[in-house]
Amino acid sequence: MFDSAQELVIDRAKHPRFGGHLENSTNQADGANQSCGDEIHLELVVQEGKVKDVRHQTRSCTVCAASADLLAEWMVGKSLDDLQELSPKQIQEMINLPLSPVRLKCVLLPLETARCAIQTSET
Repeated sequence: MFDSAQELVIDRAKHPRFGGHLENSTNQADGANQSCGDEIHLELVVQEGKVKDVRHQTRSCTVCAASADLLAEWMVGKSLDDLQELSPKQIQEMINLPLSPVRLKCVLLPLETARCAIQTSET
């Protein structure tokens, strides 16, 4: 039997709320974890220094996919400074599961990718 944290991670990986593509993205980035094969493509709409919308496409393990979706939900409405200040510990708290060092890299890949995305702009 799964606990609620495990159920959340599995649900977010199987049924992402922020999966897909944005036609009007202003920022995007790709990230990969070479050690396990996780890949993520992240698209953002940034206006006036705030994230207005986010979508991700992942080919990854369950914890990476769930992390991407939970991070995307958190990002909407936040400033770019808020994203820069988000700590790895806060991402771990979103997942709320014990993580090995290898799994921690999976969970943090979406945050690293988001930080790369805000350094780029298509406008």
